[in-house]
Amino acid sequence: MNRRSAPIPMSTFYRVALMACAVLAASPALSFDLTPVVDPADIVTDHPYRILDLAPGASYDELEAAASARGIPLYPQEGIMTVTMNGTQIGLNVTYGYQTHGYDNPYLYQNETKFEFMQGFLSTNATGNVAVSVSRSMGIPLPEAPSLDALRKQVIQEFGEPTFMDKDLGFDRAIWIHSVDGEKIAAGETTAMPENCGGPAQFQIVDPETVVTGCSVVYEVAFKQMGTHTLIRFTITDYALRDRDRIEAAKQITDAITGTGDDAPSKLDL
Repeated sequence: MNRRSAPIPMSTFYRVALMACAVLAASPALSFDLTPVVDPADIVTDHPYRILDLAPGASYDELEAAASARGIPLYPQEGIMTVTMNGTQIGLNVTYGYQTHGYDNPYLYQNETKFEFMQGFLSTNATGNVAVSVSRSMGIPLPEAPSLDALRKQVIQEFGEPTFMDKDLGFDRAIWIHSVDGEKIAAGETTAMPENCGGPAQFQIVDPETVVTGCSVVYEVAFKQMGTHTLIRFTITDYALRDRDRIEAAKQITDAITGTGDDAPSKLDL
């Protein structure tokens, strides 16, 4: 487990959520790009889960190539994140996610009997703008679709028993969870997501010294039987990578707003 480190406590310092597919209205007085401080080549995926041989830590180019090979070409989702602190505004141009062309709103395709799309979130430039999550959804016509039992058997043979299984919004879900030290939480040890583990919130800006991660990696397989087809969704989210990116980005943003970075001008009375 060569990437995981001891958890750091968390509380919200100040937070600005990135609005997907939108540009925030404020006009920033200062605009800059985050400096890469983590080499993407140093991001180690120390869990077995893969979707089309992809996992968090993959570059956008790798995601795009794998998806295009299956006829589901991707495009990057971009926007401006504006942070305001003590009257100072700072704007960051960020590529925050990716999506299959034509599937901006997956719910529009719920009544189709055959489809496949991918989507997910990307880290900021501070950690190389790599995948924080990878998700693949499929609509499979009946009777081509596997049964729930057949699907679970196949996935369990690949990755072992899930941490727990439940039903949510009509989906039967099997969920594999790894703790903050990277170890898989065994079946039966929990029946719900650990605290502070859930939701793609890597664009909340927090005090770097107060971040806590409730888990490291979550792999979810969701299955829903429809009248004419079956919906199946696979998702991997690396929360340790998300919070590492959150910490590195917050340090740079805080330095830029407060003028305490390495390039801040000297204010000594000479």
